[in-house]
Amino acid sequence: MWPLYALGSALLWGMGQVVEKRGLDRVAPSTFLYVRALTDIAVWAPLAVVAGFRTGLPWLVLAAAVCQALGNVAGIEGLRRGPASLAGVVGSAYPVVTVILAVVVLREPMRPLEALAIAGLIGGTLLTSSGDGLRLARTAAAAGTAPGATLGVGPRATRGAALTAARALPWQAFSVVALVLWGTVELMSKVCLPTTPFQVLLSAYAASQLVVTAVYGAWARRLAARAGAATSPAVAPAADPITPATAALVIPATATPVTPSRRPAARRLLTSLGFALAVGVMYTGGYWPYYLALSSGPLRLASPLMAGYPVMTLIGARLFLRERLAPRQIAAVGLVLASSALVAAMQ
Repeated sequence: MWPLYALGSALLWGMGQVVEKRGLDRVAPSTFLYVRALTDIAVWAPLAVVAGFRTGLPWLVLAAAVCQALGNVAGIEGLRRGPASLAGVVGSAYPVVTVILAVVVLREPMRPLEALAIAGLIGGTLLTSSGDGLRLARTAAAAGTAPGATLGVGPRATRGAALTAARALPWQAFSVVALVLWGTVELMSKVCLPTTPFQVLLSAYAASQLVVTAVYGAWARRLAARAGAATSPAVAPAADPITPATAALVIPATATPVTPSRRPAARRLLTSLGFALAVGVMYTGGYWPYYLALSSGPLRLASPLMAGYPVMTLIGARLFLRERLAPRQIAAVGLVLASSALVAAMQ
């Protein structure tokens, strides 16, 4: 039954990205992030109270919440400093860490067919955006621009990113830290679930994210001010999230412009909130089957299966947005679907 939960989670997150992309010409990416964070808090905090707000491993829950928040911040910094798709590809490889930890720490057995399915799931997920990242990197190198120029955040933010990157860690370091933290958090969540309701975990993650993001925002604004750049950290568009965990991430307003509309302001506001709320509901709803799959299925298989949600986004974009898929993307869809069928057949 758990493979159905995992696929349901990936479907909700993938379709959430489709709706998010459809609304990006009307809604600022930061609005999506704010509403998604508020949706998480509004849903999971009351349910955590109903569930008893108990845990047998409070320190592990706290450590997982802090690691989750720090991983999100590291992922955002990786996106801010480097090519968005390349940084996203590195971040999306976090199931590799999860699988290794599941086998080494939890002593989960690994059969040959399972290894094949895991390789197909992770490889197909990475294939969805690797070509775009390499193209962006080549374009930036040919133009002699800073990595931040690929984010479409404007010249002031690009200068700030260039000055910051010149005397700080490269984007690869942040992205690698993010994937290690995310992979470790999934192991911690798996260990906590027998004694901790997942509603409590999600509430702790959301609360930790708010605190860490507030500190991160203040630090980034101070750094940008010193560099003579914009007063808020530049981030990648919300349509290209790092992991499902970014649903709980709150970030200061982005510099990405929103296409103006001739509709009255009140109607425009309602439309914006409608899109943002729909995305928030899909992302928040995806966490329910996510934790059902995580608690009832083997971690080494559940993590890669749920991390394949970008493929669901490609399918939704083709069906509902009429976007054409490149041959590489078609191959990625086929690889992930075949690997998912293999996982289901083995259960």
